[in-house]
Formats: sequence, structure tokens, C-alpha cells
Amino acid sequence: MMYASAIQNRKKVVQRSIKIIMLQTYKKFNPLHTQQLIARFPASLFFLEIDPCGSNPCSNQATCITLSDDPKEYECQCQIGFEGRLCEINSLI
Repeated sequence: MMYASAIQNRKKVVQRSIKIIMLQTYKKFNPLHTQQLIARFPASLFFLEIDPCGSNPCSNQATCITLSDDPKEYECQCQIGFEGRLCEINSLI
């Protein structure tokens, strides 16, 4: 049961981290190259926007800041008393 719960939680994180954008345009198709339009069909373009901060990678109430479009490029701004890449280290101990 714990395994199924972990999979569901991971799916929720992934869904929050990725946004799919679809642009739809119409292309003309005329096999005879005449002035008459024979058919129109949709041509779609898909783009993925991946938010590296969407999964909340930072710990201890740190603020995640996206540095670029690369899904691995982010930085955690730690609260006072915490340090490390993910602000996981308590520096007051």
C-alpha cells in the first residue's frame, strides 16, 4: 500500500511540474497546385514547459528560484539557520 501511495504522490508532483502548451494552426493542402483550396487540416505544435520549482525541491520553508529553462537549474534561498543546496542542513546545531 505504501508503494502505491508513493507512486500517486510522485504523479501529483510531476503533473504540477510540467505544463503542455498546444498551438493549433491550419495548413492548406492542394495536391494539384491550383488556386482552389482542396482541403484544410489542423497541424499542431506541442511545447513542454518544465518548472524546476514545481515539485518544491527546497526544504525548511526555503524559496525556490528558477534560474533558466533547464529543469535542473534552480536555487534555494534558505531561511536563517539552514544551508545546503536544498536548505536541508540545520546550521544552528
